[in-house]
Amino acid sequence: MIASMALGTGTFGAMYICLYIFGYQLAGDLEDRRYEAYRSMPPAPSADLSGRMLSGVVLAGVTFILTILAGVYTGASFGLRGLMSIPIVLLAFVVTCVFWMIVAMPVILYAQNERVAEYAVPMIAIVGYIGTGLNGVNTELSPIDGEILTYLPNALPTRLIIYHLVPGGDWADIGVAPPALPTGPEYVALLVVYGLLALAVGTVLTTRVLYRREWWP
Repeated sequence: MIASMALGTGTFGAMYICLYIFGYQLAGDLEDRRYEAYRSMPPAPSADLSGRMLSGVVLAGVTFILTILAGVYTGASFGLRGLMSIPIVLLAFVVTCVFWMIVAMPVILYAQNERVAEYAVPMIAIVGYIGTGLNGVNTELSPIDGEILTYLPNALPTRLIIYHLVPGGDWADIGVAPPALPTGPEYVALLVVYGLLALAVGTVLTTRVLYRREWWP
């Protein structure tokens, strides 16, 4: 139970950091009208987007690792199910970061305000965390049907990470099940779809909106 809660809290921390850091940096550049200068510079829009994402992933990774270490300190035990668990866990974490950074973009592009980025945008992570039963760690706490819960973009990666990092046990006793944890390749495929969709939306917003100044004043 401690290990599962640590992983749920760790993914929540990653979501929060990504929404806050990515959103705050972007809002600051928009509010100070720095993109008027960025458009005349050589770096491509994709470099801008990937640089922002990389900084968010790195900081979120630090937060996630610190949460895991806190879990170990309080008695949690972790273990890989096999070598394939490593790329799946990494994929789940990166997709979590990328997806929620892109979620912040439309809000920031509309508001163009650092206060919105600082206070309102991170609330998305809080609502998502609580509304999905602590990112799917305790399904009984969520008003959403368990089967649907497993497919949501914050609960799915969290539950995948739990399955691959927490030694097998009676999942029902700790609240992670029902429904059954996502174990099949179709769930990994869905995770890839979420990541590609987020990248596509982020690329469009960056090239069409930020660098061509379409759809916003």
